[in-house]
Amino acid sequence: MEEQHNPTLTIKIDYYDETRQFTLPDVPDYDQLRTCIMETFPSLPSIFEIRTNLPVVPTISSDKELKHAFDIIRNEATPLRLNVTPSVIVFDRPTENSDLSGMFHSLGLDTSHTNESGGAEEGNSQIHWAYCDNCQETIVGVRYKCYNCPDYDLVSITTK
Repeated sequence: MEEQHNPTLTIKIDYYDETRQFTLPDVPDYDQLRTCIMETFPSLPSIFEIRTNLPVVPTISSDKELKHAFDIIRNEATPLRLNVTPSVIVFDRPTENSDLSGMFHSLGLDTSHTNESGGAEEGNSQIHWAYCDNCQETIVGVRYKCYNCPDYDLVSITTK
C-alpha cells in the first residue's frame, strides 16, 4: 500500500531587506495571508501589494489568485516567493497652504524614512512613473495619490 503524502506549502515573504519563510499545511485564504504579513512586518502600512515570482500570477489580491499561485507551485521544490510593498496611498487633495507632513501624519503615515544626508533609505526605491505635483520630481518610494482628483500625486519625501 502506497503511503499518503500530505505536502506542505512553503512561502518566502520579502519586505524591503527582510525575508521570512513559512511552512503551511494548507493554502490560507487571502485575509489570513494579509494578517500573517501584517503581524510579521508591523512597520508595513495597512495598504500594500503582494507580488509573486510567478509570471502567470504576478500579484495576489484575492482568494482565487492565491489558490492559483499555490496550485502552480504545489508540486515544485521551490517556495512561493512573495514581495510586499506599500501600495499607492490615497488622500484628499490638499489646499495651497496645507501642511503636507502634518497631513501624512494625520493619516497615520510615517514620513521619516530618510538617511543622514536627507535622501531616501535603501529599499524604499520603488519608482512610480508619475511626477510629484509639489516638487515636480519623479516619485521614488511611497506614492500618495489623491482620491478625489483625476491626476494629483505626491512623494513622501521631497528633494526640494
